[in-house]
Amino acid sequence: MNTINCPNCGAEAPVGSAFCDSCGNSLAGVAARPGSGAGFGSPAGGFGSGPAGGFGGQQRCPGCGESVMPGEAFCGNCGTPLSTSAPTAFVPPPPVSSAPSWSPPPPPPAPSWPSSPPAPPPSPSWPSSPSAPADSRPSSPPAPQSWGAPPAPQPAGSLCPNCSSPIQPSDVFCDNCGHALAPAPGFPSEPQIPVKFESDPHLPMPMTPPEPPAPVIPVLSPRLVVQASGATLNLTPGKNEYLIGREDPVSGSFPDVDLVPYGGEEGGVSRRHAQILRRGGQFSIEDLNSVNYTFVNRQKVAPGTPHPLQDGDEVRLGRVVLQFKTN
Repeated sequence: MNTINCPNCGAEAPVGSAFCDSCGNSLAGVAARPGSGAGFGSPAGGFGSGPAGGFGGQQRCPGCGESVMPGEAFCGNCGTPLSTSAPTAFVPPPPVSSAPSWSPPPPPPAPSWPSSPPAPPPSPSWPSSPSAPADSRPSSPPAPQSWGAPPAPQPAGSLCPNCSSPIQPSDVFCDNCGHALAPAPGFPSEPQIPVKFESDPHLPMPMTPPEPPAPVIPVLSPRLVVQASGATLNLTPGKNEYLIGREDPVSGSFPDVDLVPYGGEEGGVSRRHAQILRRGGQFSIEDLNSVNYTFVNRQKVAPGTPHPLQDGDEVRLGRVVLQFKTN
């Protein structure tokens, strides 16, 4: 018969095989050649009933279920590797069981309601008057027990006009509902105490909490400290403008801060050099077109334009250096 050789391992395989029985290589497109081996009926290599290659111990591929010959390493149909152990009979897959039938759960039982509401508990019965215990001794009468003074008999019609509960002639208010009762004949009426309401003008006025004290504003004490001598020049409190310059009676110049004793004339301070302005708690300095200018922290102040002053700022008028202080 015609056979084909596996291009991978060279083993022979029948024509039409899809995979090599020895190595599992694909045999698609391999050309057939005339074979000289034993036929399929011989005991050595055929498909007869001999002990080597018969169908006595039939096997099936575990991958596709196709019949395979004993001793084959791979399935000729799908190429699945075959075990070299004892032949295993093909076991068909178990049938798929049908889906379990679902049944809805039974509805919950309807609640049972009583046909009529339960009867209220009986009200306790109180004895109208205590009874003396019975005495079985016939020789002497029973001794009466002292229960205090018996209540006065109620006159006919002694009922509360509001709730119809029994009342005593001496009652001022009903014990059951609190209704005010008119005094019975023969009983003095209690004096009525006037009740004051919030709208009564005679009531004392409610006390109001005291107002919190106003915040204490620190009193500022502006002053100038001469850097060269350490002298302190206090500015008069209560003023809003302080003129700084040189005193000159001839020209009528009398500034608030005279710098003549502190080198003002030698330092080039003008008679009306600058002025310090106070606006609330803020201070500023304004140059009055001086000859040698005014500087704050070494920055020139434009004439006629107030420049803010802070505590500790350096003020230079000409060549006289001062320090502005408020604390």
